[in-house]
Amino acid sequence: MLKLLLGSALALFPGLLQADTMRSWINTESGHPAAWQNCGTLSLPSGKIFIGDPSWGDDYHLRGASPVAAQTLDIWLLVSKPENRALTLWLEAKDAAPAMTTHSLDFGTDSAYFAFGDLRSGQALLDLREQDIPGAADSHEFMFPHISAAPFSCKQIDVPPHELPVFAIDTRDDGGLKAVWVADGNGTFTGIMVDIAGRASDRRFLDKLLENR
Repeated sequence: MLKLLLGSALALFPGLLQADTMRSWINTESGHPAAWQNCGTLSLPSGKIFIGDPSWGDDYHLRGASPVAAQTLDIWLLVSKPENRALTLWLEAKDAAPAMTTHSLDFGTDSAYFAFGDLRSGQALLDLREQDIPGAADSHEFMFPHISAAPFSCKQIDVPPHELPVFAIDTRDDGGLKAVWVADGNGTFTGIMVDIAGRASDRRFLDKLLENR
């Protein structure tokens, strides 16, 4: 009976029983020749994260900003070889195997990139409209020189006047994406995943392989 139950779980959520960590699971399920790139640490003093595209110059990137049950997240990016294309973003709070998703944030990209950071950094991007900073009339004008030198993988960009950090990810294409909050088998938050490219085999997004609670 136990073997039957384990087999059913494996069929519904492939790869979960073999995974030791979320990064190993992502790497296996992605199926792309790729390697992990560490992009530093994201601090969340506000307790909330924004994930979105600032290229509209308004508050679009702040819509859906959500609480995070961690003060810092390690930034990992799965990058294809040899194309150096960003495949999957993993913001890690805890090194654990995946089990379920508990929250999601849908967003679109209009300039083949998206940005993320603490809510205060995202607000600083919006506030550029109210300031007189050369080359930064709004978030689009400020971000454009940084993201125009594509392709790139992950860039830290400091927003004036207080140099608050945001991170930009080159998607190489426009379209809709989803960030999902991932938890372990005990329901403890382990991190946030944004799958950009989908699986090599069928382009199915990795979040579809996880149970939604």
